[in-house]
Amino acid sequence: DMKYIIILFLIGGLAITSCSLKEELLDVPTPATIKSESDVTAVINGMYARFNNSSAFKFQGLGMLMLSADDIYATGVGELLPYSQRSMTANHTNGMWNTLYRTIGSANSLMEMLDRVSLSSDFEKRALGEAYFVRAFCFYYLVRLFGSVPLRLDALDVNGDFYLPRSSI
Repeated sequence: DMKYIIILFLIGGLAITSCSLKEELLDVPTPATIKSESDVTAVINGMYARFNNSSAFKFQGLGMLMLSADDIYATGVGELLPYSQRSMTANHTNGMWNTLYRTIGSANSLMEMLDRVSLSSDFEKRALGEAYFVRAFCFYYLVRLFGSVPLRLDALDVNGDFYLPRSSI
């Protein structure tokens, strides 16, 4: 019995030491891995996919836009009531704010990255147009929901200004 336990430990030890922990993540685009039109298309699709998030237009943003504007009204108790009563806190609004600014960051990064990648002129114009549209769409809703907001028009890097002041509407 003790022999079998020792053999199992040895086999387990060999299995652990023979594995490599270095892995290449092929599904996470970075500026260095984006080289083709299909890579850029994946980034564009990812920007649009953020809107279908429960922190954005799938729940929080929808509540902020419709319930706060008297389109529909929530009564009783529940997650939607603060939107109808206009008694929202940061817990109700942070998700939408963060999602829209993350998407703006992706659009700005895409615009910057398109300068470094060699693609067909027509595709590059379309991709740039989509990045400008997505960024404008996000700012439109940020201004509608929050008023004056920081206007971030450049890709954010380590040396960038993380604390922009609010711009005028």
